Formats: sequence, C-alpha cells, structure tokens
Amino acid sequence: MLIVISNPKAIEKEAILINQLFDEGLKLFHLRKPDSSEDEIKQLMLKINSKYYSQIAFHQYHYLAKPYGVRRLH
Repeated sequence: MLIVISNPKAIEKEAILINQLFDEGLKLFHLRKPDSSEDEIKQLMLKINSKYYSQIAFHQYHYLAKPYGVRRLH
C-alpha cells in the first residue's frame, strides 16, 4: 500500500499533484502542514477532488474533518 505524507510547506500546484497521485492509485494521503493556517488547509482541500477525501488523514485542524468527510485523524 502506498502512503504519502505531505510536504510540511506549501508547494506549487500541490493539489494537482495530490489528485494525480490518487489517480495513479495512492491509497492514503497524510495532510501534515503544521505551519499552515486553517484557511490554507481549506483552500487546499477545495482543490483536491472530493472523491478522495475519505483517503486523507488530517494531522491538525481535526474539527475540519467532518465537513470534508475525512474520517482519519492522526
């Protein structure tokens, strides 16, 4: 099983890369951005295809999980 942990810093075209990884079979993506604001996390999530939300684990802002259908908290 392929699992990816995000870069802790924002990177260019990150959501596009995340969607491509999922398209290629990524099973689990750990969204770990300790220095990102809540708004930055929300903006990233809006750019990730919602069909992949159940395959994302939040490392912070756990209260955002329910609105996005994220079931994994780390």
